[in-house]
Amino acid sequence: MPTNDGRRRPRLPGAVASPRVALAALALLTVAAAGCSGDDVRDDEGTVVNAGNSSVYELRPGDCLDPPPTLTGEVEELPVVPCTEEHTQEVFALVSAEGDVYPGPAEVAAIADRECLDALQDGFGLSPADGVYFSYLLPTFDGWNTRDDRQIVCVLVFPDLGPVTGSVVAGTLPIEPRTPAPPAEPDLEAPDGDEDTTDPDDTDDEGSAAPSTGGGDR
Repeated sequence: MPTNDGRRRPRLPGAVASPRVALAALALLTVAAAGCSGDDVRDDEGTVVNAGNSSVYELRPGDCLDPPPTLTGEVEELPVVPCTEEHTQEVFALVSAEGDVYPGPAEVAAIADRECLDALQDGFGLSPADGVYFSYLLPTFDGWNTRDDRQIVCVLVFPDLGPVTGSVVAGTLPIEPRTPAPPAEPDLEAPDGDEDTTDPDDTDDEGSAAPSTGGGDR
């Protein structure tokens, strides 16, 4: 049975109103998921080659995740699958928080919001405006203080696509930036009642329109 030290806390639902979704399906996995574990999950280069559990401290960009949708809470392991198999999430970046003193979960989440968004934009040219959603795994108070854990795991989620195959990181699951709508053409027609009724021949010697002389017959 794993201890509480160092477990990572997922981004929880409803904490921030934003175009991002939380990591659904993250929990303390005290019951092993079906599949392989340990050295059987990854090959010699660290690529996931079999479905199984991976320590959250071993997650890396390009790891594809398929956690059960009913799990919540702190985690020490997560189910991973080869990206050629259906999955609902993918690790796309690892970023770090700084400081000696744990700043609290809200501040760590704010750092994750900023740093993961920067990684998404700089690494993939994508943003929430493109319909891309992300969440993250955060270091806990215990992990910060007992394991010197400062790492934030940035995770793409695909709520609009459902289970997907392929990898955004590897380029086998392309997500194209949305092209903004072209600006509306300006209306060059004069508004009703403002038509120019000046006689082009009614000009002074310098070509400007002659001044009006008033109303109708007297």
